[in-house]
Amino acid sequence: RRDAHEQAGTVIVGRVSVRIGDVTTVADEGDTYLIPGGLPHEVTALEPTTLVEVFSPVREDFVPDL
Repeated sequence: RRDAHEQAGTVIVGRVSVRIGDVTTVADEGDTYLIPGGLPHEVTALEPTTLVEVFSPVREDFVPDL
């Protein structure tokens, strides 16, 4: 997926595989990752996982209708 939004994430519980472009790493509890806008990427849970993710600018498709 390609878009202009930067995406940052922190693994609260669990473990994930993070692919950014052609590079894949594993993020464990407490690790943080940053995905620059416009790069193909994928985050895959390797076990039951809780993440906190932040997008900049705000992803309009994630804003609830009020």
